Amino acid sequence: MTTNFPGEPLQTRIIEAAPYAATDDIALDADARAQRRTRAWQLGIVALLAVALLVLVLLPDKAPQVPLDEGMHDTAGGEDRAAAVASPPLPRRAPRAGAREQARDHLGRTLGRFDDLVQREAEQWARTEMHAAQTLIAEGERAYRETRYADAEGAYTAAEARLETIVEGLPAAVTRLVERGQLALAQGDSAQAADAFSRALTLDPDAQSARDGLARAANLDHAIALVAQGRGFEDLQEIDKALAAYREALGLDAQAPGAANAIQRIEMARRETRFNRAMSDGFAALSRQAFDEAERAFKRAEAHDSNSPQVARALSDLASARTADAINTALRRGQKAAAAEDWARAAEAFDRALKLDGALVDALDGRKRARRRRDLDRDLRTHLADRLGLGTTARHDAAQATLDRARSETSPGPRLSGQIEALERALALARTPLDVGLRSNLATRVAIEGMGELGRFELHTVQLLPGTYVAIGRRDGFHQVRVEFTVSHDQPASTVVVECKDPALPDANPS
Repeated sequence: MTTNFPGEPLQTRIIEAAPYAATDDIALDADARAQRRTRAWQLGIVALLAVALLVLVLLPDKAPQVPLDEGMHDTAGGEDRAAAVASPPLPRRAPRAGAREQARDHLGRTLGRFDDLVQREAEQWARTEMHAAQTLIAEGERAYRETRYADAEGAYTAAEARLETIVEGLPAAVTRLVERGQLALAQGDSAQAADAFSRALTLDPDAQSARDGLARAANLDHAIALVAQGRGFEDLQEIDKALAAYREALGLDAQAPGAANAIQRIEMARRETRFNRAMSDGFAALSRQAFDEAERAFKRAEAHDSNSPQVARALSDLASARTADAINTALRRGQKAAAAEDWARAAEAFDRALKLDGALVDALDGRKRARRRRDLDRDLRTHLADRLGLGTTARHDAAQATLDRARSETSPGPRLSGQIEALERALALARTPLDVGLRSNLATRVAIEGMGELGRFELHTVQLLPGTYVAIGRRDGFHQVRVEFTVSHDQPASTVVVECKDPALPDANPS
């Protein structure tokens, strides 16, 4: 279609938009078709802009000037001409320059927004809206050329609305492209991922997720090669080298496909191996009753898996085994001490066992017997340690009662039997008097404290029960003497000398 304006003729070709399929999907997997459409689209846009330029630059100066007698030169039929002569038409006024300039400015703004979206490859992700906007712009240009500026404004406004809809869809389009790129990264396709992220950055240069994805795509092939290398080292059982390869891959790409999972799998396997080894060491030590060693091993296992029920059960078994061993040890010590008739230690050992388990019958019986024999042993030793005191009635009766208790024990043992025999002999001797010789000088009056006067003598013999005595000597004009002596069946008899030899000094102040 061509349009001729008064003045210098200007041939202008109106761009009619070709029909498009009604879809807004991003067809990244049809690159060839997309590139052909892009070339066709860009050619159309160039032509459209050229037409718009011609319209904006040349048309305002070539606007038609309609003469007042235009109706007189019309080629209409006779009746029309007659009607025109009879009733001449009203003169057509030239459009206002302000409306034309406003429409022209509006077209410039609309084309600027349209061109920006073309640069962002909007025809790849919003073809339907772009086609509609292009059609509306073409309609506006046609109205502009025909000096229908209000219609042109309406078309441009409608085109801007379409373009605004496209702009509002930018974030969603960027998101879809980024998701497509992420999927390509996950599938190991670095080329497709780079293409998707690049397209996303064309739409939004500030899209950080697209920038990050593009950086990942640049390192993806190397990272994938390192992951493959790590798997090869795993197959060769060179685990340290495999870990190094996987970690290098993660250094290039923190999300390198398979690298993190491989490291986790290897470390988990190593922890499991260390865990099992520690548990085995612990049970082996437990079987030897090496409780401290077993505890250290189970604690190592716990460090590898703090939530393992196996460790909890093992530590519980260890505690039970320790308690049982401590009880058995205490019982053995108590029994050993009882066999040796060391009743104080036996009682302590049985007490220790009962603190660990207060319901142990053996410990209860052992402690009861140990305490009874401990007390009996203490009383026997007390009486035997002071045999000279057994001569008194009170001490003799107490010792006899202790002896009766000792004789009532059904299993006395060598120690108790020896104590019984020793106390029996001590009691018998305590009631057997001994001859004690006393010597004096005939001038000294001799008395035994608690027994009375014996008189003056030079040599005298008296029978005394074993014990400690005091002999007293008195003589007028002489100092009194006191002689303490012991009578015992365990000591040889000796003569006790009681003589007053030291004269008393006269009283310095006689009354």
